[in-house]
Formats: sequence, structure tokens, C-alpha cells
Amino acid sequence: MIHVKPILRALFPNLYKQLYIAHKHYTQSKQILAEAQSLKALTLTQGFEAYLSAILNSETFHTAQKREEIAQLLQRVQRLQPRILCEIGCYRGGTLSLFSCVVARKSRFISIDLNHNPRYFRAYHHFWSNQGRLDLINGNSYASRTVERVKHLLRGNAIDFLFIDGDHSYEGVSADFQAYAPLVRTGGLIGFHDILPDYRTRYGKVTSADSGEVYKFWEEIKRRFQFEEYIQDQHQDGFGIGVIVKE
Repeated sequence: MIHVKPILRALFPNLYKQLYIAHKHYTQSKQILAEAQSLKALTLTQGFEAYLSAILNSETFHTAQKREEIAQLLQRVQRLQPRILCEIGCYRGGTLSLFSCVVARKSRFISIDLNHNPRYFRAYHHFWSNQGRLDLINGNSYASRTVERVKHLLRGNAIDFLFIDGDHSYEGVSADFQAYAPLVRTGGLIGFHDILPDYRTRYGKVTSADSGEVYKFWEEIKRRFQFEEYIQDQHQDGFGIGVIVKE
């Protein structure tokens, strides 16, 4: 009996490696999609609270959010009923999946990340399959090329809800705000994650939390706008969500 794999690997090592990587990519993508399908089904069988718990506990679609904080944000976004949303910073798609449950149908979601994982693409599109259109953009969010691409996708329309959770340096979050706030409609919402300083900043205690310098920018920007803060515990190690209303 002839074993094809050893022969292929010996004669065409580069081709074999490419085929192996492609097969592994496809298998992982299929597994991630299957989990997305199971999670989405929870909204029909057990309701949104069960779905929220599942996402927050998922290793595949992990999101660094506190339950009470993200729940309050989702309620606020749902009241707005946005049709165009933009997210800066996707990580593993936790918030991407959650936002899909609280928007009007025929919505549009633009997700910007330095490096969207292609193994998640099918799952991401499944989360938004019944809501509308999903656009995934790889790149530095405040680079002119990325901003121009977002403008092209908007085609003159304004963003209803913008969620900034990307570069956590003061310069980074400031640049994101300067680049995308003008694209948000009057009365629209702009959300920021990690508005509380972490323990390293407050106490010099190094932990796994890293809120960066978002809190500095938040303290400045909230003085200029109507704002809301969703904070589970004032003494917690970072986190917190802030929302301003675009004027």
C-alpha cells in the first residue's frame, strides 16, 4: 500500500507545508464557526442573558469586559437602535458578536483591527448574517489609509455608534477619537473601554490588567460632552466603559 503523504512531503516539501497549513486553517475555521452557531442559537432557546454569559465565558470569542458594564452598554446601544456601527479593536470578536444582538435589522458593522484572525471570518459573518452587512478592516485604525477606507464604506452616511477599544496609549485613543468622531452623527454615541486606571497606575502593583492611558483621555473628553459611565466597581483593576453623546 502506497502512503501518499510521506512521498508528497519528500518530493514537494513546500507544497506539502502549504497544503498542511491550509487544511489546519480550514479545520480550525470550521470548529470556530460551529461554536458561533451554537452560541447564536442560545438567543432563540434560552434568551439573551444566557447568550451574554456564554460569550463572556467563551475562550474562543473571549472579550475583556465586566458583565455589568457591557450589559449596560448593550442596553444603551439597543435604545439607540443604530444602523451603522464601527468598532476599533476586535480581539476575538466578543463585542462584535454581542452588538449583533442589539441592533436594528439591515444594520452595518465596520470592525477595525490591526490583524483580524482569518480563522474567525466565517464565524464573524455568521453572527451578523441576520442583521446586515459586516466589513472587516485590517490596519492601524488612525492611519489615513484606514480612515479613508471607512469613509468609502460609509458613502456619505454617518456612524450611529462608535466603540473605541484599540490602542490604549493616550496618543492612540486620542488619534482614534480625532479620526472617527467627525464621522459620528449628531446624537450618536461614542464609547470607550478601560476608562479606569489599573492597579499598576494607582498603586504600583503589576497585574494582568492593562488599561493603558485611556483614563487620562476620558477625564479630559467627558468634560466637553454629555456622558455616562458604566463601572461595576470603582475599586476594580482597570476596565470601566464611558459613553459620550456626539453634539
